[in-house]
Amino acid sequence: MPVRVGLSSHICRAFYTPLSVSPSDLQLFSMGYKKIRELFRRMACFRGEVASDHPQFPEDSAASCKKKEGPIPIDAPDIVYTPEDDKAIEEYIRNRGKWQRPRL
Repeated sequence: MPVRVGLSSHICRAFYTPLSVSPSDLQLFSMGYKKIRELFRRMACFRGEVASDHPQFPEDSAASCKKKEGPIPIDAPDIVYTPEDDKAIEEYIRNRGKWQRPRL
């Protein structure tokens, strides 16, 4: 007797990731974004940031993506984020965490 899993295995279903539901999740992902960005900026293979993969920060912000030739020194100060930068990060997380198609 064959086993039936469901409808067709070729149907690509969209699913909702609840990243934009809870404010506490936004704070957690925002902190994660900031820490990972600092880590990557200090890696030996770092050669700059792709602005389209980051939030749209104000032009005059210290957090905006700037062209760099290589990694920053390990002892360099972390980026100081303003409240406007935090709003841009939260909007970025909300927009990136909406409807996604699973990649199998």
